[in-house]
Amino acid sequence: MQHPSYETYGFHDDISLIRLAVPFTKHTYPRSVGTLCLPTGPVKVPNYFVVASGWGRSGAKQPTTSKLKEAILRTVSPDRCRRFYNLRDETFFCAIGVDGSICTGDSGSAVVSNRDGSGRYEADGIVSFGSSSGCDTDILVGFTKVYDYVGWIRDVIENNGA
Repeated sequence: MQHPSYETYGFHDDISLIRLAVPFTKHTYPRSVGTLCLPTGPVKVPNYFVVASGWGRSGAKQPTTSKLKEAILRTVSPDRCRRFYNLRDETFFCAIGVDGSICTGDSGSAVVSNRDGSGRYEADGIVSFGSSSGCDTDILVGFTKVYDYVGWIRDVIENNGA
């Protein structure tokens, strides 16, 4: 289910939910697929480390991969993100690659953090957009802030069954 206010231009409300045909168990999906906790608070910015994963390209001219990749990124200030992408929306945060980055084909993938060091990973963001300049680590990439949509997510689950 796509967010009812989603706008392609500007990526406003860039979030969707899917209903699985088969309930999730550790036996029904590959080992690289798992569950995440909804965030308990907003993602920390700036200078907070998050991990993005996906099956997208490993470089601008590379094919997508069948092996799940991950990248460590550092969040940047909202002002830097807004200036770089000329954004007016507050439902995004941006990060820059420290060890890897996101690329074409990673959109919709999770961006997570282990906030309290307990091993409990929270879904801080969803890969939304990157620069047309490529997939290098020195380019800002944008993520939908999951925390801003926790109420909507809970409403969809409650009203559509889970």
